[in-house]
Amino acid sequence: DDCDPMPPASAPPPMTVLSEAEFQALMSSLQTGCGDLPSPSQLRRFRSATNGRMLWTSQMRELAEAKDGGAHLFREAYERQLLADPQELRASDGPWVQALWALGA
Repeated sequence: DDCDPMPPASAPPPMTVLSEAEFQALMSSLQTGCGDLPSPSQLRRFRSATNGRMLWTSQMRELAEAKDGGAHLFREAYERQLLADPQELRASDGPWVQALWALGA
């Protein structure tokens, strides 16, 4: 029969949090520095490592403090809903957090 229905789409696998070893591997792959924005290669490495994965807010804090463009990557992790515990955000995590709280997010 030429009218076979399409098979149902399967749900994507659930996102899992990076293990400590995976997080340390990510940290090792990123350049150390204090620039505001990550380089294109830094951004690619971060996005590749976090594809389908989540991070703890404390891990992103550590990354933001040590890695080039880390503050930008922290915000990106929040915007991409990669934080497993976004309720742990603090005002000191960046002006974008303060803006979110001001908006009542």
